[in-house]
Amino acid sequence: MSILNQNQQPVKTEAEIKAEQIKDHTNAFTNQLIRNWNIGWGLLWDSENPQEILDQLGTDAAELFELNDQILNFLIPALTGKRDDQLQQVLGRVAEKPETTVNGDGTVSINENINN
Repeated sequence: MSILNQNQQPVKTEAEIKAEQIKDHTNAFTNQLIRNWNIGWGLLWDSENPQEILDQLGTDAAELFELNDQILNFLIPALTGKRDDQLQQVLGRVAEKPETTVNGDGTVSINENINN
C-alpha cells in the first residue's frame, strides 16, 4: 500500500456523524454549565463583601439560591463517577459558603458568626 493511500478516512454515515455531534454537544454543555456555575458562584462568594451583593440582588436572591440548588441537584449525580475531580471542586466551594438565611421577602442574609 502506498503512503499516499494511508490517510484516507472511511466515509462516516449520517448516523455516525450525528451520534458524534450529540456526544460532543453533551460534553460541551456539561463543561459550560460547570464553568458558568463557577463564575456565578465566584462573583458572589469570592467578593470582598458578599452581603453587599446579596443586598443589591434584593428579592431576586432567594430565586437565585433556589436555581443554584436545582443546578447542583443536576450536577452532583451527573458528575458522580464520571468527573469526580470537578465534582469535588464544586462541593468544596459549596462547603466553604457561609451560613445564610433566606428571608420571607426573598432577600438573603449572611448569618453573623457569634463566636467572632
